[in-house]
Order: sequence, then C-alpha cells, then structure tokens
Amino acid sequence: MSLSSNDFDAALQHAIARRDAGDLEAAIAGFDAAIAIRNSDPAAYVHRGIANGQLGQFDAAIADFDRAITLAPDDPWVWANRAIACGLMGQFDAAIDSFGKAIALDPNNTQTLASRGETLREMGRFDAALGDLNRVLKRDADYFGALISRGHVWLAMGQCDAAAGDFDRAIAVGNGHPDAFVGRAEVYRRGGSAEGAMAMFDQALKAMPNHLGALIGRGEVLRASGQWTAALADFDHALVLAPDDPDLLVGRADILQQMGRSAEAIRDFTQALDIVPDHLWALLGRGVARRMENDLEASLADFDRAVRIAHGDSRIWAQRGETRRMLGQCEEAVADFTRALDLDPENGWARERRAEAFRQLGRFVEAVEDLNRARAG
Repeated sequence: MSLSSNDFDAALQHAIARRDAGDLEAAIAGFDAAIAIRNSDPAAYVHRGIANGQLGQFDAAIADFDRAITLAPDDPWVWANRAIACGLMGQFDAAIDSFGKAIALDPNNTQTLASRGETLREMGRFDAALGDLNRVLKRDADYFGALISRGHVWLAMGQCDAAAGDFDRAIAVGNGHPDAFVGRAEVYRRGGSAEGAMAMFDQALKAMPNHLGALIGRGEVLRASGQWTAALADFDHALVLAPDDPDLLVGRADILQQMGRSAEAIRDFTQALDIVPDHLWALLGRGVARRMENDLEASLADFDRAVRIAHGDSRIWAQRGETRRMLGQCEEAVADFTRALDLDPENGWARERRAEAFRQLGRFVEAVEDLNRARAG
C-alpha cells in the first residue's frame, strides 16, 4: 500500500510539533519518517536540519540543508538556515556566503539581513555589520534584534552615545527583554557609572533570573567595587548555568583569591587550565595564588609558562620576578623586574619589588633609587 501526500503532510506536521515542543529526538524520527514517504520535498530536510542544529549536530544539519539546496536552489529560506548552521559551527565565511545567496534571492528579508549583520559583528567586521543593520532599521526602526546588534557594534567601535540610543530604543520596544537592559548596562560600565550598570543588570535579572550575561556583568561590577561576597554569589550562579566556561572559573577564582581563599582559587584556576591549557589569566592567577600558599616552585612553573605565551606583558615578568625573589634567586628576579620595566616604565609595583631584590643583594644605592622613583610616580 503506497502512502499518500496526506500521509507525508501529517508526518511532517507531527514532527514539527514534536520539535516545537522540545522533543527533538522524536522530531528527528518523525522527519525521517516523512522523508521515507517523500524524499524530494526540501521542506522536510530544512526542518530536520533545524532540529539537528538544535541538538548540536551541526554536520548533520548542514548535510540536510545541502540536500534541500539541491532540491530547491532558488529558495532563500534554505540558504538562510544553512547560513545560521554554519555560523553556529564557527564557519563564518561559509555562513556569510550562504547569507549572501539568501539575500540575493530575497533582498528585502529583514530577518536574513539582521542575521548576517550579527554574524559580521561576531567576526569583527563592524563596518559591514552596520551596513546590514542600518538597512534593517531603515525599513523597521523598531526591529529589536537589529537594535541590540547595532548597539553592540557601536560599543565595539567606542561610540557609546550611539549605543545608548539603540539600547534605549530596544528597552522601549522590547517588552522587558533582558538583552536590552544588559546592553544598556554595558554602556553605563564603559562610562564609569557602576550605579547605572547595576540598575540595568538588576532589571535584566528581574526579567530573567538565569540570564548569563547579566549575572556575569553584575558580578564584574560587584567585583570591581570590592563587594566580594555578592560578586561570588553571581559567579556561582553563572557557573551553575555554564559549568565549563573557563573565563567564569577564572573570574570566580580571582574573587576567591581577593577574599584570601587561595586554595579554593587554585582549584578553579586549575579547572580552567584543564579546559584551556594555555589560558593566560588562569596561569597568572594560579601563579599568584600558589605563591600566597607558599608553593613557590609551582608558582614559578606557572609564570614560566605564562612568559612563553605572552612575553610582552610587563605584569607577567614582574610576577615571575617576585616569585624568584622569594625563592632567593635575586639576580634572576632583578632581570625579570628590569624586563617588566622595559616594557612598562610606569609599573610602580615592579620598581618597588626590584628595590627589595636590590636590597637583598646588598645593592643599596640602586634600591634607594628605585624606591624614590616609585614613590615619586
């Protein structure tokens, strides 16, 4: 008994309903069933590709979109979905190429233009991103996603007033969407207004208590103002949502270190380094924390690694110099502090610590000279 067009349509709609309900495995099985009935319909491949993308199976998603393109090469919807999948895989050039084909087929599709603009922003191609986002907002001045994307482009370009205008407009039209408040908070942070940033982050978290960006942003503001306990609470919450984010682990470790909880900080720095072995700030932070725990050989090993990664950073040379000084390697410490000062003559901490190394070597004239220059600065 052959299956009819009605059977195909029913199977496809059932699979779409399962996907929209979040039952992605059942949705994939449903799309498979629909394709088994009719393997020449591009919509079935596109919908299955979207479900595969939601499952993180991007190779399978792109294979589905490519199959759909062979069946409907002039359908902009197919190309746009392929572009989104490529972008999620980090294949940005391929994404831009597919977006370009979609836009060539449907030049007035604001959703596709906005998506390409956001992808260009992620690539750091800010002028090109503005071109797409301006086209969208010329057609629809209240297009929320384009306002948010353009606001972040302005921020990246240092145009804080323009960014504030876009985020304020997004707040007005966004029905309390947290992304608008988070964007506006970043403008306040750039302007040095911790109070304004906190108010916006609080608004975002009132709308969505698990908004990762708002938790991180508010935690950073609290950390910068020395409110360690409150900052730690926000980073703890954020790490529940993203437990394997190395930057979050480093941020929490830094707070723990500031609170004098060095052993716990070392745990978080180490976990971050297990994820990204050359994470510079994790190495730098762990080196300091290990020194605070008097594990000087391990501290020196961390700074040795950090110097190899970023040999042009004055802070790393200065920190390695301090560990060497505490190990009694005063000649080597002086060399490190000198290297730090060559890179940044205004590094007063490096000059003060070099003075101490000079003192330990009995080179008192040089020690006094460094101390006087550090105090004068």
